[in-house]
Amino acid sequence: MEEIWTALSRNQRHVLVAAFANFLLFLIGYLLIGGDSLQGQQFDGRYWVANKGNLREVSKATHHYSTLHLMSLLVSHPLAIAMCVVGRNKALRAREHPISD
Repeated sequence: MEEIWTALSRNQRHVLVAAFANFLLFLIGYLLIGGDSLQGQQFDGRYWVANKGNLREVSKATHHYSTLHLMSLLVSHPLAIAMCVVGRNKALRAREHPISD
């Protein structure tokens, strides 16, 4: 993993760290509010998040936050995977064609 990290540019590392931080923040939010809106529901102006089938009523703002954070994972996860692939490919190329002094 260190080889992949070193092969990435500074901006690519920032993207990877941001994606990881986004996931950690999602987990913290999930634990604090007791679930997520994807598993939850909304009906008649009331909102619930769910965790393993257990519903918990939350405010509209909290439900929307959960939805938006879930949507952000749809962006950050593929970016993190892409950065790992890019780093791996750069590391493999560097191994195959080492720069000689």
